[in-house]
Amino acid sequence: MARSVSRPYVTNLFSKTTATTATINSGALEMPTDLDGGVFILEHGTGTGTSPTLDVAIQVSPDEGTTWFTMFRFAQATTTAGTRRIIASFRRVAEAGAESAVADTGGALASNCPISRNIRILFTIGGTSPSYASLKVHFIGARSAMGASY
Repeated sequence: MARSVSRPYVTNLFSKTTATTATINSGALEMPTDLDGGVFILEHGTGTGTSPTLDVAIQVSPDEGTTWFTMFRFAQATTTAGTRRIIASFRRVAEAGAESAVADTGGALASNCPISRNIRILFTIGGTSPSYASLKVHFIGARSAMGASY
């Protein structure tokens, strides 16, 4: 019996070779409407300068990009390069699976929040003369299994 499975949605949402400014955002990105969820993956290079910090938040917009709200936040990075991930479910509500959902300013948000197809990635870099060798955010999405034949 033939089995048909939907192909995952894989994309690079943001890539920058050297980041030194205090705040950067990806600009508005539109997620496909047939996703059930997926994994946001952050790759960051080594932080230099005095006490460098890197905060990365996934934000959503309910009004097509005018107002932004933080849905998920990666754990703060400092000097060591690394890779981090957040598992998200898009079925009616978003839930952070690997890390708790928190505001980009550090305040907590509820973990069950509606997610919009309009997202952006917000990077906040702190410290004295901070610089990060590279910033990349990838997304691997799971397409809805509705309608798949087995």
